[in-house]
Amino acid sequence: MGSPGNEYDRIQEIHRGDRLKAAILTVFIISISVLILFTSTDTVTIFSGSHYMSDISSSGNDLSCIWCHSWVQNELNYSSIHSNFKCEECHRMTITTDGKVIKYAVHNSTGIFPGNQTHAAYTPKCMDCHGGNGIYYNDTWVAKQAPPAKAFNETDYGSDYSAHKRLVIDSLSQGMSFGENEACIACHTNYSLEFIYIRPEFIDFKILSDWTLDSISYGSDNSTQILKPERGAKHEFKAFYQIECENCHSDVWWTINHTENSLLNTAPAASHAIWWWNNNSDPMHNPLYIGTAYNNITDYCLSSCHNPKITNGTAPPSLSDKVHVGRRISCYDCHTSRFNFEVENKPGGNTTPAWNSTAHQNFDDLNKVFSAPHLLHGDTCVACKRAGSPQPEVHYRAWTEPNNTIYDVGNGYYI
Repeated sequence: MGSPGNEYDRIQEIHRGDRLKAAILTVFIISISVLILFTSTDTVTIFSGSHYMSDISSSGNDLSCIWCHSWVQNELNYSSIHSNFKCEECHRMTITTDGKVIKYAVHNSTGIFPGNQTHAAYTPKCMDCHGGNGIYYNDTWVAKQAPPAKAFNETDYGSDYSAHKRLVIDSLSQGMSFGENEACIACHTNYSLEFIYIRPEFIDFKILSDWTLDSISYGSDNSTQILKPERGAKHEFKAFYQIECENCHSDVWWTINHTENSLLNTAPAASHAIWWWNNNSDPMHNPLYIGTAYNNITDYCLSSCHNPKITNGTAPPSLSDKVHVGRRISCYDCHTSRFNFEVENKPGGNTTPAWNSTAHQNFDDLNKVFSAPHLLHGDTCVACKRAGSPQPEVHYRAWTEPNNTIYDVGNGYYI
């Protein structure tokens, strides 16, 4: 039989074990109770002091948007435009450029008034402010002027010669954003994008002796995937001078800078590839002049072809003002005797253009190539030039971006 002291220690040890077990059981029960509370009911008790409600009975807006949307404010801080706008400038505007009146739900000292358009915030379309003449009314009913988005602010989004009209129209059927916004943010924000160009893999055509295009057929669709990596910030807006054509058109830019061995070994491949005439001394079409005659790639694309400034003569339709940044053009818009115009600030100055001769008179008088699909115009030029001289009655196959080559089907070789 043990001593009284040993018996006392044994009893105390048993009590400590019982207390430990009781504590573990208590923690377990509390944990299970909390879990049941959060999973079995839609209502959670708000403990005193954990939530503070704002008084919205006054006529003003007492809530700060950045309490919940602080990242949007951070993005705006990096914006080249709109950085000085408050949230309400866009999201609580009162009248859009097309005259739409936006009514908000209101609860103030005079009563409660339901809104027929929105509750606290309105999801705007870029064209709400940049449509029409650009005059809209902000949240305090002050008339403001936004730069109108030319062409897209017109009926049916302007002329078919606008290079990005199809992008705007297609954006209406997408669910990524509201209205035309998907097309706008693609270029005008630092949003990251991944998209696909779908073109025929190649185009077959014949140039007949009277310069008519005949036997036009297309290969199966070819998909070209483009990744436009950015900061991913939809509210970080770019000024027009920060937009870079090559971000979305990297396949075209690759083509311009990529040459294939040709029959005469004097010219690159088809479509967007540019010839470097006169020992590379012609800056109008030559990408080597970027950094001298042109500030950057976008300046080169717009100044040389896709947005020239017309100073005299009767400009072809594709060189009208009814476009948004990039114009859809054809080589024949400039290189025929139909039109007589100069390009403002043309690198090297405006000289007597070769296209004001009778070099392509047949195209003008007979309206042959002009009636062909627009997609083919550049390839017809390239086919003849690469063959060394006009080659009528020849069957050609031209591959599209980014795999631009031309094949002389009749003679059986690439040119």
